[in-house]
Amino acid sequence: MTTPDTTNGWIYSDTVKQHFFNPQNLLKEDEKAKLQAEIDKDRADLLEYDRQKQMDLRKQREDKIREILAEVEKVVKDYAQKNGYGFILNDRVLIYADEQYDITADVLKTLNENYKKK
Repeated sequence: MTTPDTTNGWIYSDTVKQHFFNPQNLLKEDEKAKLQAEIDKDRADLLEYDRQKQMDLRKQREDKIREILAEVEKVVKDYAQKNGYGFILNDRVLIYADEQYDITADVLKTLNENYKKK
């Protein structure tokens, strides 16, 4: 059975009214405080878990990047020694270079061949 609630215009079933609007079913102040403390602790734990996972992912990413860069450096060094280069610059340091000196394609080819072997 439902009866209108004249205070706010909502219509609630009698069961809902008996359960949610009955003062006996409301939490006591100490119970509310305890529940709020549990919620606060769970939230803090979740935030800490999230922070830790983000740190773990950042470290994994940095480790993988370091691994890739070490492989690129090794291939470039081997290429330079094999082909008699005294130095090789990347595009961040170089202001201008004729394309005939660009060894990027050769280095990428070697990296891809090495990757296929793994």
